[in-house]
Parts: sequence; C-alpha cells; structure tokens
Amino acid sequence: MDPSKDAEATRGQVITDLTEAIDLAPTFVEYFGGKVPDHILEGRSLLPSLHGKTIPPRAYAISEYDYSTRAHLRHLSPNAKSCLLTMVFDGRWKMIWVEGHRPMLFDLETDPDEFVDLGANEKYANEITRLSSAMFDWSRRQHNRVTLSDEKIDTHMCHDDAVEGVYLGFWDEDELAAWKAEQEPKPE
Repeated sequence: MDPSKDAEATRGQVITDLTEAIDLAPTFVEYFGGKVPDHILEGRSLLPSLHGKTIPPRAYAISEYDYSTRAHLRHLSPNAKSCLLTMVFDGRWKMIWVEGHRPMLFDLETDPDEFVDLGANEKYANEITRLSSAMFDWSRRQHNRVTLSDEKIDTHMCHDDAVEGVYLGFWDEDELAAWKAEQEPKPE
C-alpha cells in the first residue's frame, strides 16, 4: 500500500499482475527516493503499477525454495546443496521442479488449493514442456552481478584484455592473431 497521492488512482483496486517477492526491495528503494541498483536487486519496482502506469506484465513468475533445513524433505535430495525446489507459474498453471523427480503440475483455475497433481498425466505433457522451457529460459538469464553495474562494465571494464596480457576463448596464438586481424579497420 502506497500512502502517497500518486497512488490515488489505484487505491482500492486489485492488481492481478504476476509479481515475485524479489519485487518488494526495488519497490521500497524507489518509494524512499533511492535509485534501484539493478545489478544487485533482481526484481522490479511495483510503484509504476501502483501509480496507475502500465508496465509490461510478466509472462510467468519464478520462485526458488531451499529446503535443506527441512528434515522431513531431506530424503528428496542426496545432499544439502541439491535441496532446491523451483516453481514457475503463468497465472493458471503452476509447475514445481525438484531435481531427480518428475515435475508436479497444478491447474489453479480448476484446483486452486493444489490437491490434484497432474504432473504424471500425459494429457498435460504440453503444459510441462511449455513451463519447463520458461524455467530453462529464466535459468540462463543474467540474474545479478552484485558488485558491478551494467554502466560500470560498459564504460570502465569492457576493454581489450591485451592490456593485462590475458586472452580467454582462444585456442592458440594463430587463432588469436586471426581474431586480431578481423578487429582491425578495413580500408574503404
């Protein structure tokens, strides 16, 4: 709830856009006048939505849960480092993934209390494939860097490694020389 006058237009409304818990910290930072350090905080501020502005909706929400301290769940995974449950939700379908087990799937439209796990039912294989693809896409994205902003990387850090004498990604000197030749400006 935003007590400011900027939120008058949405006061009393229910906004059903998908959000994640990681959206709260950026919202609080922005509310108190700070600049959201998006290289540290992964979520996005909800203030524009609270102030009646349209923000692109999420196609799905992701949640991770570390159950390593839950004795009754430890049998699901071989060690503490592998005790991770990941959930993806698109507003109707919710899939829960625990490594080494089949996915759990719930249709919250017809089963809002999540009593009926549809994950083993072949009839819903397309939903599992679709949500698995969304989770895989999410897992490959940059989440955070913690110490360096994109601006600092672009303006101060992204330069030719030759200054330090270290090149990564080249097999040998010949491959490096060929790459360097490609980088030189071509006469017009």
